[in-house]
Amino acid sequence: MLIAIAIAIAILTAITMSMTIAMLIAIAIAITMSMTIAITMAIAILIVMSIIENSQHWSDCRLQ
Repeated sequence: MLIAIAIAIAILTAITMSMTIAMLIAIAIAITMSMTIAITMAIAILIVMSIIENSQHWSDCRLQ
């Protein structure tokens, strides 16, 4: 349950804010919660960020 919540927070953060803020939140969660959840969050953030970067790249290509 906690991991699901952490991933949801990570995805929302990655979409709405910058990578740096998302990572800071992940670090804060790492300190307060278990290491496993923090690692899961970090991976989720990285995956979401790469997806967002890819979609931005594709939309840039379409505009040109």
